[in-house]
Amino acid sequence: MGDFIQSFRQFLNDGGASTKVPMMAASQHLRRFGLVWLAVLLLGAGPGAFDWSEDARWELRSQDQTLYRLDETMAELGAPPTDQEMFVLDKIGLLVRQRNQRAVNLTVLKGSWDVLRNGQVVGRVNQPLAEWQAQLGEPLTVFVHPQKVGVIHYYRGSLIDMGLMVAEDKVRSIMFVEPGYLRGALERSGYTPKQ
Repeated sequence: MGDFIQSFRQFLNDGGASTKVPMMAASQHLRRFGLVWLAVLLLGAGPGAFDWSEDARWELRSQDQTLYRLDETMAELGAPPTDQEMFVLDKIGLLVRQRNQRAVNLTVLKGSWDVLRNGQVVGRVNQPLAEWQAQLGEPLTVFVHPQKVGVIHYYRGSLIDMGLMVAEDKVRSIMFVEPGYLRGALERSGYTPKQ
């Protein structure tokens, strides 16, 4: 930087030939900076976060490529008929809460899962949180629990509430909950908004 300033002073004073090399170097740096800035702008113009108020089809895809979504009947989920409000599909690692024989809460307990929005993958279990947020944007709220290590990133869509359970900067689990119910359920379970 000192060479550049000295060369710039020389250029202003006498415009000598000795200043051409440092000025050329400065112009190359500016050109490189411009190219890097353009690349950042173009990359930033990608799909990014979408409009959460739009109606969208949200699905969980298990490692065997089966799709699960809210409001499916128990038969559509492949669950045995039951009167229990909440049960676990052990084979795939999915907790289901049902009301009137329809799924109102799906929570991933184990396994490899993808989240799809209108057929496009937006994230995977055990993927870094930063990669999820590149698609989803920032959460409405991050919830913490005094007795739990992980936090829950809360998103609210027109047809779904979604919680991402995050620990060590990775999404470890996903919750799909009928719209308007996740926040209250978290608060009743002892979670509070992070300050």
